[in-house]
Amino acid sequence: MPGDKTELAQSILKKQFRFSDWLAERVIKTVAFLSITIVVLIFVFVFRETLPLFHTQNKENITAGNTTAGSEGGLQPESYSSGEPEFQGERI
Repeated sequence: MPGDKTELAQSILKKQFRFSDWLAERVIKTVAFLSITIVVLIFVFVFRETLPLFHTQNKENITAGNTTAGSEGGLQPESYSSGEPEFQGERI
């Protein structure tokens, strides 16, 4: 009869427990979960590090920072020479 299952069909359809398959599945799931978690934590770290960029500062803090930077109230370029003018031309 078409509705009857033979012994061969039942043995084929029966799912057998295999420890190696179970272990491999668990390892793959664990590695996938850890990878996704690490990527999320990287995004959280980057967001926390860039968060101060999005905060607005008071105008007083901005101008106070500039007045202490140089002797004339503004930013001064860095000087690397010992006070002598730069050499322009050929030495003989």
